[in-house]
Amino acid sequence: MNKTELKRILDSHQKWLMGSLEGKRADLGGADLVKADLRGADLVKADLEGADLRGADLRKADLEGADLYKANLSEADLEGANLRGADLERANLSKANLYEADLRGAYINKNIKQLGNILIINFESFKYYDQIIEYIEITKENKESISNLYR
Repeated sequence: MNKTELKRILDSHQKWLMGSLEGKRADLGGADLVKADLRGADLVKADLEGADLRGADLRKADLEGADLYKANLSEADLEGANLRGADLERANLSKANLYEADLRGAYINKNIKQLGNILIINFESFKYYDQIIEYIEITKENKESISNLYR
C-alpha cells in the first residue's frame, strides 16, 4: 500500500471516528504495511485483520478495540501503544517491542503459547503488568522464569 492511499484511509477513518457521514472505518485487513510509519496513528476500532505489519513503527499508536486477528506484528515497534480491548488472537508478536504498551482487556487468549515461546517480551515493562499476567493466566513458575531473564 502506498503512502497516499494509506493517508486517505486514515483521514477517512478519523472522520468516521468523529461521527461524520463522510468518513469510513479503516479497512486495512490483509494490507501490506511492512515497515509502515504509523507513529501516533489513530487506529481505534480499525480493521487490521491479517495485515502484514512486520517492522512497522506503531509507537504511541491508538489501537484500542482494533481487529488485529492473525496480523503479523513481528518486529513491530509498539512502544507506548494503546491496545486496550484489541483482538490479538493468533497475531504474530515475535520480537515485537511492547514496552509500556497498554494491553488491558486485549483478547490474547489463544496467543498464550506463542507469547510464552517468544521469551524476549519483557512483561514487566507493560504499564499494567499484574493485570496482564492475571489475564493471560501465566503460571507463577512461568512468570518467575520470564522475570529472571531480565535481571
